[in-house]
Amino acid sequence: ELEVVSDSLSKLKAQLNETKLEHSVALAETAKVNAEKDTISARLASLVNKEQTLEVREVEFQGSVQETAVLATELSNKEKRLKTHDLNLQAKDAQLQAREVEVSSMISTLQERQEKIDQETKSLASERIRQREELE
Repeated sequence: ELEVVSDSLSKLKAQLNETKLEHSVALAETAKVNAEKDTISARLASLVNKEQTLEVREVEFQGSVQETAVLATELSNKEKRLKTHDLNLQAKDAQLQAREVEVSSMISTLQERQEKIDQETKSLASERIRQREELE
């Protein structure tokens, strides 16, 4: 009977050792799974961080797009003002040229009158000289 009990005890010890071994294997597998889970969690956190960074960059980009649109509008308005100013200058230049032609015409008319007056003055002077000579 002692032998049977000893045999049973040996079998139980063998089963216990086998169970301990299985438990150790299960713990190792659990540790491996936990390590993989931690790796996946770290990757997920990295992806979330990258996504947030991209969202921030997208907001910054949208801000830049809006700022560019504002600057383009300002530039367009300035170009329109410059065109208007240029047209005004062209109109003033045309007015000045017309006035220059008018003044030039007036000068020509005055020169013609001056020439007529000079001719009449010479003619009158010649007539006076002739009349004096006749009187003398």
